[in-house]
Amino acid sequence: MKARSSAYRLLLVFMFVVVSLIWVGRATHAHGDRMTDFNIEAQPLQKALLAFSEQAGVQLIIATDTGNLPPCDALKGRMSARRAIEAILVGSGLEFHFSSRNTVTVRRPVVVLPQMNTAGTEAQKSAPPPQ
Repeated sequence: MKARSSAYRLLLVFMFVVVSLIWVGRATHAHGDRMTDFNIEAQPLQKALLAFSEQAGVQLIIATDTGNLPPCDALKGRMSARRAIEAILVGSGLEFHFSSRNTVTVRRPVVVLPQMNTAGTEAQKSAPPPQ
């Protein structure tokens, strides 16, 4: 009984966090659309991301190792922060999202694997093994 109660509370907290993140995301999704003048030289990706952070006025969370990634091209001109980080990350295999009004998270894409049905169908269970 106690385990169910703990699991129920954990589920409620998880749902609260998810709903809060969705609400914050909807309320702040346009933040990356503010126009900014960027002047970022061609350089290693990690340095370019730090320059982006300074020039866009956003905090940056890098949730992956960027050391072995190819350098980025120079980026100059007036554009949205969203367009700038898209250009910086081209070819890196990384993705980004505005996790709050002034925070950008950069990470490798999350891969969701399909669940495997280990039980099999009735026909598979009764069929003789392949030879």
